[in-house]
Amino acid sequence: MDKREQAVADLPPAPVEIPADRGFAACDSSVFPQVDAVVDAVRRARSELRLAAGEKQYLLDHPMTELDACSPLIRFAVDPRVVSTAAHYLGLVPLLTMVTILASPPVPGPLAGSQLFHSDWEDVRQVKIFVNCTNVAEENGPLTAVTAEASRRVKQAVDYRYGGPHFRLHDEEVLPLLSERETRAFTGPPGSIVLIDTSSCLHLGSRVHEGAEERLVVHFQFLTPPAFDLTLAPGKRRSFASAAGDSPLEQLVLG
Repeated sequence: MDKREQAVADLPPAPVEIPADRGFAACDSSVFPQVDAVVDAVRRARSELRLAAGEKQYLLDHPMTELDACSPLIRFAVDPRVVSTAAHYLGLVPLLTMVTILASPPVPGPLAGSQLFHSDWEDVRQVKIFVNCTNVAEENGPLTAVTAEASRRVKQAVDYRYGGPHFRLHDEEVLPLLSERETRAFTGPPGSIVLIDTSSCLHLGSRVHEGAEERLVVHFQFLTPPAFDLTLAPGKRRSFASAAGDSPLEQLVLG
């Protein structure tokens, strides 16, 4: 762990700060120039992939497990400025544990699953970076989040539990407890970016209106080595070690 903590000092200044009380930040494509190549790669992949729906017809996902060192997705994830943003929030250089393409088509029916407010369980803190790969307006079901501070208040008020009936919360359980400034819908053009602690922040997404265009995003998950998801289910982690070059930073991030 010391090596990861010490490596933070060698990183460039974080171009984006994730405030602890908010738990999220957003920026446009000018902050991380490689994001244009990410958008192009995801769009190409989407046209070639049959995304497995599973039980989530409203959120089709495809984990990107076969990525080489030249992949724009890997180059983005190991960019020192990207790593610096996650590392300064988490206090150490984290591991890249997941790269996933998410496509949200319009699907009729009652809201379910991740369309309802919830927090992720992989650890007490994490950083997920979402890149919009299509234009995302309100009708396209944007990622919507509650600030970390307000999320703590809501969780205490409703006796929030991971798993069971209180894992997914309906709007009427959450919104009356919030002011308008405590939630944000992350709309934006292709290349717009959200950096969020999905463990600390209640969030939802994929509420695509009937007749609207599919929302296409890719997300990168960064966890610390002691994360629940890595220590309790070590075989679950998707390793990107084969894509690491000679850079010590890449070797730490891709593990």
